[in-house]
Amino acid sequence: MLIDQKSGLILAAIWLLSLAGLGAAYQYLQQRENAFQTLQNSNATLQARLDQGREAEEIVARLGEVFVEGFRQGWWRPQNRIAWLETARTSAERLGLPRIGYRLRPQEIDDNLGDWNLVRTDIDLDMGLVHEGQLLAFWRAINGGGLGFFSLEACRIERGADQPVPGQPNLTAQCKMSWYTIVKGQGSEA
Repeated sequence: MLIDQKSGLILAAIWLLSLAGLGAAYQYLQQRENAFQTLQNSNATLQARLDQGREAEEIVARLGEVFVEGFRQGWWRPQNRIAWLETARTSAERLGLPRIGYRLRPQEIDDNLGDWNLVRTDIDLDMGLVHEGQLLAFWRAINGGGLGFFSLEACRIERGADQPVPGQPNLTAQCKMSWYTIVKGQGSEA
């Protein structure tokens, strides 16, 4: 069976058109596969961002209470030394401390947090105590005064007399504490 020239040309044309169609179909499928891969990558990126957002929300939820408590405790405002002195004086009177002395050292910027500074003041305390419970009560009063965050660094307690005398300083305490606040820009003394 022989094919005439006209039929051969038609078959060749059909064959070429079929090859062109297959090439176009292959090209189209490659484009769709690339588009699908791009969508998968975008989806993975969005999922990662969503996971980061969820993680950030969890962190904010966990730290939110600490942040709010920090505002209540006065962490986010300049140190007010006069208020500290008044709190120390009234707490000592209320607790019946026989003697209290203190030295507030100059403020230092302990750490720079971008626009915010962590300001530290070291405080030396010298107290006469009737009993050691007064030291803890004084500490709670200072720490709960809404003036900032306080860290008790060290304390040395010594017994004065062999026999305790009611109402008299039976113990002496020398303590070092640090007072921290976070302020915008440079820390300033009140």
